[in-house]
Amino acid sequence: RLGRYFRAADIAVWPTNESTSMLDAAACGLPIVVSDRIYRDHVDGNGRVYRMNDLDDLVRVLDELGDPALRASLGAAGARKMTERFNWETIAADRLADFRQALDPADAA
Repeated sequence: RLGRYFRAADIAVWPTNESTSMLDAAACGLPIVVSDRIYRDHVDGNGRVYRMNDLDDLVRVLDELGDPALRASLGAAGARKMTERFNWETIAADRLADFRQALDPADAA
């Protein structure tokens, strides 16, 4: 159900906390806006970062995303990133590699 709401939006903003729904929003083609105090791998190349608790900086970032071409470019980059880096196969392969490393560090290389 969230996909329908994400696709109806222009921008996805997480002002203080990160969430796995950030991945869903990016997969739906939304540019992501996050504070500089949370994990940013989900937003690099497909969104913007603002200074936490700095309303003027948040307004600046949101104003920048008033450009439809920029939103479309960042949204497309996010959808590609989610398909390539955050799909179930890639995540599962990464976790298996982590488990192998934890069980036998010499064998994981």
